[in-house]
Amino acid sequence: MIAGDSGVVSLHRRLASWRIFSSSEVVESRLDGLVLLIEGFHTGRLPGDTEDRVFHHAFGMLTWDEEAGNYSFRTKLVDGHGTDATGLLEDGKFVWSPGNPSRIRYTIGLDAEGRWAEIGERSTDGKTWTPFFGMTLARVDTKK
Repeated sequence: MIAGDSGVVSLHRRLASWRIFSSSEVVESRLDGLVLLIEGFHTGRLPGDTEDRVFHHAFGMLTWDEEAGNYSFRTKLVDGHGTDATGLLEDGKFVWSPGNPSRIRYTIGLDAEGRWAEIGERSTDGKTWTPFFGMTLARVDTKK
């Protein structure tokens, strides 16, 4: 296992305010580093909820595509939806887009404190980007 991280997610939907949720990401290296498996599990309360609930559960497999010269990122959500995305390293961060890269992109890297820092942004023109998702996770000890 490379990382077992937990922390908070900020999520902004349309005109609603930012919401904070609890999250974890488990990242595992397989096949001598040729494959990374990433599972994200996010819980919290939305307006009207009286108890925490799972609002996002996703699994991804990241591999290098030698022929295409980019990363292949296959994702699956608990509701059955998913995507086959491509990604690249830009300035030491992994940037990927599910579908049309001029509309939504995610950027994953490490912040100054060594935490997993991920931001999701959307654009209507491919030039101006507006954040709708932010996640900062600290590594936790998974060997207990």
